[in-house]
Amino acid sequence: MRKEQVISKGKYTHQQPNGTIGVKQYLFIRDTDGKKRLLLRFANGRAEECSKFIFILTRLDAKGNVLGEEKLESADRRYAGREVFSFDRKIDVEERCTDFKVRVAYARYGSYIYQVENNELHVDYTERKENGGAQTIAAKIKPRKISTRAFDMPWIFAFLSLLVLALAFAVTGFLLSDYTKTEKDFSLSGVHYKFVDRSREDVVITGCSDSYREITLANNVEGHKVTGIKNGAFEGNKNLVAVTIDGVNVDKGAFEGCKKLEELTIKNVTSIGEKAFYDCDSLESVTV
Repeated sequence: MRKEQVISKGKYTHQQPNGTIGVKQYLFIRDTDGKKRLLLRFANGRAEECSKFIFILTRLDAKGNVLGEEKLESADRRYAGREVFSFDRKIDVEERCTDFKVRVAYARYGSYIYQVENNELHVDYTERKENGGAQTIAAKIKPRKISTRAFDMPWIFAFLSLLVLALAFAVTGFLLSDYTKTEKDFSLSGVHYKFVDRSREDVVITGCSDSYREITLANNVEGHKVTGIKNGAFEGNKNLVAVTIDGVNVDKGAFEGCKKLEELTIKNVTSIGEKAFYDCDSLESVTV
């Protein structure tokens, strides 16, 4: 039976203007049926419990072109304050999809509903009636641009909200621990890595996704030491145009036959193997 394969993963870096529900991490996988899917992890940026949220997913290709857009709703459950959680289902994406943007358009916190319209945060209040019905009335709060305070409130609550938001943005790194307990390799930002041995500490670079034209190869990836670029790792790649190598030794024939490679930047490299850049006909700029 075919296993899920990690295509790429990382921390969500696009701007998230509101302080409610936000994307923390993402994972592109090749599922067991061979289809490409997106997995998302969200974080509740407030100390309050959220009961439901709706977001707009915009799928992008490697050049930033929009492939499609869809509205997705969370499952009906309780999302505790400051909780980090996975979206309840896998999202189908096109093969060309390598990036995406998320806009949370609706989030319910108790009787309050937060909605983003035209880059402004609006707050509504839902008043529960004795007969079980509900009436939503606009809260007496002026909408504010998200880049400033979200809405009027006593200064202490404003301070606490800003503190929660700061904590949410202070979270850095996406550790591989959840995905490397059984996997021998993984991808990050299009670059493919493989563990050197069972200790799952050091890794070697084995190639990259075909859709990437520019890549950076550094000597550390999320705490894992990169020991080198494997023999023939990028041999015959038809898409690479620019490569930056920082502190990673290059093995034999690593980039041999990369016909479109034009720019090469090398920093802190102590070893370059035989014919590492042989037959790179378009290589015009080399910075060492």
